[in-house]
Amino acid sequence: MKIFVKKVLKIILVFLISTIIAYLIFTGKSIYDWSKRNYVPLFKSEEAINNYVYYELDSEYIQWLGEGVGMIADIMEETKTEDLSEENLALKYDSLGYATWANTYLRINDISVENINISILLGVAITIAYIVITNKKIKLVYKILIGYVGIMITFPPIYMYTWTYRFWSLKETYLDEYSIQFYIVYTILFVLIYIINYIIGLKIAKDLNASIKN
Repeated sequence: MKIFVKKVLKIILVFLISTIIAYLIFTGKSIYDWSKRNYVPLFKSEEAINNYVYYELDSEYIQWLGEGVGMIADIMEETKTEDLSEENLALKYDSLGYATWANTYLRINDISVENINISILLGVAITIAYIVITNKKIKLVYKILIGYVGIMITFPPIYMYTWTYRFWSLKETYLDEYSIQFYIVYTILFVLIYIINYIIGLKIAKDLNASIKN
């Protein structure tokens, strides 16, 4: 019974750690891309001449930001009344400043939740790989078929469905940017888990042989 409980706890721990790490990595990348998009590429470097860099305004991105801020500002103006309650933000705050802040807040909120699905799925995939690889009763060929090939086939459509609530074509499903990232990350992790388990197995066998000799 204790052995079974230990195995279950290990599986839960693997799932939690892998999911959290995946979430932190994906969200960190999203925050980096967003901050770079907002604070650096408003100006796009074109060329350097005589140690001076020529910058060109990214007009399309500025327009996109303006539309988001403008939409929030319009909503605030439409709900403006003479009542100075908490709901009347347009009267209590500067409309443009608050709209800018609200637009930024909404994007940060989107970033905080947009990688949850893929992080959980990656955590589940890694946990399945851990269970399959560490099971001594399963042959290597079946470990690869179940823990690697099976995951590569089944998880991209599941992820796409959780993201859009519908199934997509094979090309869109398996060649999507997130699917390709999943293939790369999962392949690396699957190989690492197998190598680590193999090394641990050799060490246990070596210690067991030494104990038998003694």
